[in-house]
Amino acid sequence: MEVLTHKSNKKNIKLSRSTLNKVLIIYMDNTKKTLKVIFNSLDKHNIEYSAIPRSHKSANIFRNKDLIITVGGDGTFLGSAHYIKDTPVLAVSPDELKHEGFFARANRFNFEQKLKQILAGKHTILPLARLFARINNKPVEHSLNEIYAGKRRAYLISKYILKVGNHSEYQKSSGVLIGTASGSYAWIKACGGKELPLNSKKFQFVVREPFRGRFLKYKLLKKVLSPGEKITITSNMRNGVVIADSVGREYKFDRKSILTVTLSRYPLKLVTF
Repeated sequence: MEVLTHKSNKKNIKLSRSTLNKVLIIYMDNTKKTLKVIFNSLDKHNIEYSAIPRSHKSANIFRNKDLIITVGGDGTFLGSAHYIKDTPVLAVSPDELKHEGFFARANRFNFEQKLKQILAGKHTILPLARLFARINNKPVEHSLNEIYAGKRRAYLISKYILKVGNHSEYQKSSGVLIGTASGSYAWIKACGGKELPLNSKKFQFVVREPFRGRFLKYKLLKKVLSPGEKITITSNMRNGVVIADSVGREYKFDRKSILTVTLSRYPLKLVTF
């Protein structure tokens, strides 16, 4: 199910005092101190806002907003990104000692300063590439980091046919990861993927722990792909799943199901400085 909701005609236009009117804050638990700072700053500048815990988020609340602020770790950010089409997002870390905060560009100690920079137009909108996937022509959530395709229980062997361009092969492994530039610093990196510049429009795949036997010799184990390319995986297993960013819903990927992955037309707009 495609959950991108907010529609706009803006094309990477910077935010400013005249365009920043409605803000949505998505937050995780135990962030009261950071939320208080954010609320006080937004009140100070007469900016309308609403705050929703990440466990209560839904597609409707993301509509018609000028800025999304996520308060929490990368999981909060990634989970919110599934609902955002082209609204700019600012990630705020509530505690840099406890959260990785890869996407965070602000914290409770400098939020007021960062907000002033946004209002003055002294910021940058960094487009982060995302993946668009379909299973049997039904859309899957857009993913910012990676898509996993394989067995629900990763200790069982995933069986499938992987096709990239004109090349295809039958494989057995612990599943396949397909990742973006953002994802190249996360799970896919741990599996031997290549780090890509954050602004890159390329994406890649990595086959996890391929099973090598007498009759199975693989050539398609990992590769960096250009924006116009696609990956197709045909399932040959029961209890297979497809998951976006490890925080999305599980999609059934049983025998004969076909997953197609391309680069999304809608990059996520990260507010940075």
